[in-house]
Amino acid sequence: MSRIAIPATIDMAPPASHTALKAIERQIGKVPNIYRLMALSPRSLEGHLGMFGALEKGKLSPQTRNRIALAVAEIDGCEYCLSAHTFIGHHLKLDDAEIKANREGGSTDPRANAAVSFAAKLTRRRGKVAAEDIDEVRAAGYGDDEIIEIILHVRPEHLDELSQQRRRYRHRLSDRESRPATPPKHTEHRGRVRARCEAALAKTLSAPAAPTQDETLTFDKLR
Repeated sequence: MSRIAIPATIDMAPPASHTALKAIERQIGKVPNIYRLMALSPRSLEGHLGMFGALEKGKLSPQTRNRIALAVAEIDGCEYCLSAHTFIGHHLKLDDAEIKANREGGSTDPRANAAVSFAAKLTRRRGKVAAEDIDEVRAAGYGDDEIIEIILHVRPEHLDELSQQRRRYRHRLSDRESRPATPPKHTEHRGRVRARCEAALAKTLSAPAAPTQDETLTFDKLR
């Protein structure tokens, strides 16, 4: 059951959302709950449709986009999303074995497996992936442009997380280089303290983050 009242019809949604909702209805024959809910904020609906409309013109196939959606929905525990993307998956000719593999964070297709596995890692670790994880996706034949698309299909904010990781690393290096010389009598003590701090930081950065708890709205299952 939704925790926010969903407009039952297009007419009950804000007028500024009517055009977009009617376009969705023409395309798929109905307006799913999630779009009627987004319609409460016309700009949110516009932004969502605009971004994913653009991504549909990207390099990732519709099948792989849906595989990623299934993996993320399973990790997030979103039953509505699982119902919707299972339905879409069958429409895209994905069989039950493939959909099961997608929900487990993989794929029966070797190349797609790299993309789905990477998307699952992004979700579980909240964007904190290693360089080796990105290299695995590249090794499967995906270009950097496709990797960006994978990240955006998971969560746009993970792009910022990846850039911040690199920036923090650079700042640590530049900070060390610009730091004034330490008096000889303090060098040994500070060296031990710094070593302990860096070891603790490295352990924290290398440890995978706990799976994301479902903090999203609970939606009715797709009918």
